[in-house]
Amino acid sequence: MTTSQLQLIALMLALGVLGILVADTIIAIQEAQARGCPPTGPAPNASKGRCFGH
Repeated sequence: MTTSQLQLIALMLALGVLGILVADTIIAIQEAQARGCPPTGPAPNASKGRCFGH
C-alpha cells in the first residue's frame, strides 16, 4: 500500500464515524421534537429519552 492509499482509507473511516455521529444527533433531535421538547441539539441525555426542562 502506498501512503496516499492509507490516507484515503483513514479519511473514509473518519468520514464514516462523523456521518454516524451526525445521523445519531439528527435522530435524537427528531425524537425530542416528536415528544414536544425544544430542539436543544445533541443533548447528553437524549438517548435516555429525556428532555431538558421536563
